[in-house]
Amino acid sequence: MAKNEADERREYSSTKDISLNWGVSERTVRNLVQRGVLTPYRVGRQLRFNPAEVEAAFRREAAAR
Repeated sequence: MAKNEADERREYSSTKDISLNWGVSERTVRNLVQRGVLTPYRVGRQLRFNPAEVEAAFRREAAAR
């Protein structure tokens, strides 16, 4: 694998990973998707999330409260 390919490869997190890392339920993650706060990427029937985007979304939500 060339270095450029490795640099462009991103790690995406599942709904379960996000819920465990942020201390919220999987339903809360799905609700945030419905509200447009989180942007999911579909892999088959599964939802995946870019961790950097998730962190930014949770920070925006915290600042809004």
